[in-house]
Amino acid sequence: MLNLRIKSIKYTLILIALLAFSYKSIASDRKFTIGIILGNPSSAASSYDQEKLCIFEPMAVELQRKNQHVRFHFAYNQHSILGTVKATQDLISQQVDLVLLPLISSQALAAKEILEAHNIPFLTSGTLDRLITDTSMSLSTMPSNQAQVRALAKYAHQYFKQVTFLTLTDIADPYSTSMSSAFSAELYQLNPRQKINHYEFVHFDAETAMSATQGIEVIFAPLYNPHIAHLYAALAKRDKKIIILGPDSIGARHEFFSIIGESSEHINLAFIKNWDNVVKGPNKDKFMAIQKTYCAHTAPSFENIYSFDLMKLLESVINSERHLTKANVIARLKRSHYISVLDGEKYQFNDAGFNKKSLYLCEISGKSTILLSKLAGN
Repeated sequence: MLNLRIKSIKYTLILIALLAFSYKSIASDRKFTIGIILGNPSSAASSYDQEKLCIFEPMAVELQRKNQHVRFHFAYNQHSILGTVKATQDLISQQVDLVLLPLISSQALAAKEILEAHNIPFLTSGTLDRLITDTSMSLSTMPSNQAQVRALAKYAHQYFKQVTFLTLTDIADPYSTSMSSAFSAELYQLNPRQKINHYEFVHFDAETAMSATQGIEVIFAPLYNPHIAHLYAALAKRDKKIIILGPDSIGARHEFFSIIGESSEHINLAFIKNWDNVVKGPNKDKFMAIQKTYCAHTAPSFENIYSFDLMKLLESVINSERHLTKANVIARLKRSHYISVLDGEKYQFNDAGFNKKSLYLCEISGKSTILLSKLAGN
């Protein structure tokens, strides 16, 4: 009887050991899966899409080739909120462990809500403050809207003291509404008597918006293209000096200039950029090699560079950390020593989960932009 019990215990221990070994083997064989949401993969995609695709796709292929324990899955949102929801659900069905969101803030926000509900961490280039609510599960490689607004408000207060401001707000866009309210709050904090008018819209019409600009010297316009370009073109028809200030959504890419033509001598458009058009740091040669090989149809762009930096930041933890999980990947990204091409500096994430980096104030001139000054970041 005693021998039977001993044998039974032995068999039980052997079974436990085999199960543990099998579980460990399965766990070690499982690939760390990274999802990436982009806009439109077709050949008719915008230059904005192409400048990201030509970096993300070859880098993902190369990273998978060098690291057998990771895999990538791409999804495309067709530049819509509904498309973002579908793309996010597609990635969840692929059992992703981390998602990259190189999207505008309103689209990234739609993905964030779903990913958080499924406890999936994400890394984004979005700037909306409420994008990052749990810094153990999400990070942004850019400064927050609040950092941009603070820098712009200080600039406006310094140079435009005795003027009336107008905020133009797309109330259907969380990015636009948050930027406008934050800018007004910052100005009032600097000058409680500051005069600020507000114009809100759902469907933008440049000619209608013009009626709100009467008697206004400075406009704050947190808008995307083509709205900002159509506003500029409408204002250019008037023989009146006016100043437009804006965050990084303005961009002033070639799509902007295709609408406005050349800059107007009546309008001073100054806006925030996250890059001063200079490729920097020890990784710039690696970037240029990829950019010239896969993106030869364009000059190095902001989209090229921040896409490269996102992938290299990820690669830095994949190469140094074999056992990445949903639970530890964000903490390891925070500790990365990767030096970005955008700034030539390490990422420094603040307590809110946004990158502390320099901002640049630029101005429209002719058919291009010129750098006015370097501004303090977060």
